[in-house]
Amino acid sequence: MSRLKKLGILISSTTALGLCAATLWFALRSPLFIVQVVEVVEPEASELIPLDAHKIAELAAVPVGKTNLFFLNLKEVQNRILANSWIQDVHLEKQFPQTLVVSVTFRKPRALIQQPQGGIVYLDERGVPFEKIDLRLKSDLPLLSGFEGNMPMAIEFLKKWDTFFGGPTNQSPVLELSSLDWEKESGFRAWVHYPLTAGARKQARASIDLGADVGSDLDLQLSRLQGVARYLARHNIAVRHIWADAGKKIVVKTAFGS
Repeated sequence: MSRLKKLGILISSTTALGLCAATLWFALRSPLFIVQVVEVVEPEASELIPLDAHKIAELAAVPVGKTNLFFLNLKEVQNRILANSWIQDVHLEKQFPQTLVVSVTFRKPRALIQQPQGGIVYLDERGVPFEKIDLRLKSDLPLLSGFEGNMPMAIEFLKKWDTFFGGPTNQSPVLELSSLDWEKESGFRAWVHYPLTAGARKQARASIDLGADVGSDLDLQLSRLQGVARYLARHNIAVRHIWADAGKKIVVKTAFGS
């Protein structure tokens, strides 16, 4: 290759690199790439979650109209959003020329938990306490106590309960769980209410002893209890207490006797 030809290639390469550098410099400083829109993908609506798209945009705190999309630090934006304990995960996407798209995943509260200090907080589906209860929010979540240090057992019980009786999203649960206590000596005690089909009283409230076995026997107990609960509701029988920890027997104390 002749020296002249090599020189031409070198000049062409240098010119191309110079153009690329100039283009990049222009892009990084051009007003065409200033963030003008923070688009929050509309989160799942819930009466239990006190955040909407507007509040999430506030958490992101992106200086709209002031920062270049190339320079926007997504990690910092992500950390600001995740600082709110209701948010479990966040996904950010730069859409050029001027938009940041934000989508979040909320923690889903499954219960309320009484803390040793006396406060009540939400418990998510993984058994993680994450926020003090907000009394302004509608909540039919069960209140748990006695499970300090044993959240997995509480969550496992609630999953089994949902299988047999319907969870908080079920419009017509067989038995609606109001609270659940755990004591090492006696095991599970649940407070429930269920609908009555006739008469002035619309619901009956009862306590249920379920024992300490959280293994396969619990499935059998809950299955038997399911049949008893349906019978009570169908025949309009109000009870005060149910013992479902006596092997094959389920003992019922009605509101008017045993």
